Amino acid sequence: MLRSTLLSLLALCGCKTVEGPAGQGGAGFRAVSQEAPAVPMEAMFGICWSPAAGAQERVKLMPQPGGDVLFEAKNGASNGVGWCLREIVTSYPVAARPTAELEVAPPSKPVDLWAALAWVKLLAPSRFGPERGLLDPAPLAAACLARGTVNEGTIAIEHSPTLVVRGLTSLEHERCLEAVLAATAWPAPKDVRLSLSRPARGIEPSGDVSHYFSPEGAALGVLDAQTVKEAMRSLSPKVGACWNEALVRRAGLGGARTFRLRTDPSGVLVAAWVSTGLTDGPAAADAILDRCLAQALTGLRFPGTSGDGAYTWVFATR
Repeated sequence: MLRSTLLSLLALCGCKTVEGPAGQGGAGFRAVSQEAPAVPMEAMFGICWSPAAGAQERVKLMPQPGGDVLFEAKNGASNGVGWCLREIVTSYPVAARPTAELEVAPPSKPVDLWAALAWVKLLAPSRFGPERGLLDPAPLAAACLARGTVNEGTIAIEHSPTLVVRGLTSLEHERCLEAVLAATAWPAPKDVRLSLSRPARGIEPSGDVSHYFSPEGAALGVLDAQTVKEAMRSLSPKVGACWNEALVRRAGLGGARTFRLRTDPSGVLVAAWVSTGLTDGPAAADAILDRCLAQALTGLRFPGTSGDGAYTWVFATR
């Protein structure tokens, strides 16, 4: 116990966090949000543990006067888990932090999705700017699931070699959720298993997810494939800009993205939505990329043809 506590004290003495954009020695810091999340603090603790953690592992958290927290890693638990738990606790308002010692064990079940997204909101803004991805993805994720039935189950977030979401179906609302999770600025590249459930109380759906859902009504016909191809050629600069921006955020992203298209009788595009791919291979799932592509399609015309059609972009990995 003494050794772990001394290590914690030494590390604390060697770190300096300041408010604002810059700190000592060239390090950059952003002010940490002091807004308490909508889910309990303890619900986030499972994020810190490796899926391979032994059931006997423990981390003791020891609150200190003034709001700081020391930790002791026990029974084979790593100091990395302790630092992760400490960061969660000390990112809360001081009044909301525990005052008594806590002993934390590895989770016995997957972490709740909404606890994981609350962890993102708690920590990501202190690490990144919006150019790195979604810093508060829960409202957009809730907007996705509000459009369909939530089938409880387990999904996985994997970060190597690039971020992948596994366990969701091709249903529209789950395809929407996959894109949101893929575009999230996760505070650390942790591979985690998450339990899918309805949004926690206090998380209100917000954000435009209409481009993941097919419009009501029947198609007026079928768009001519050659006309679609020619019209899409005019979008190359905009689509290229969307893709380059995505690669800055997510190096290694690649695959196909298909949009279904619907026009009115005059050939003006009235709806465009993400669909299953028309080619084999991985999907380039990313909510920010999808929003950019949907905006690029706005106002497109398909002269001399009307109805429904589709177009697939195949994006190469950098």
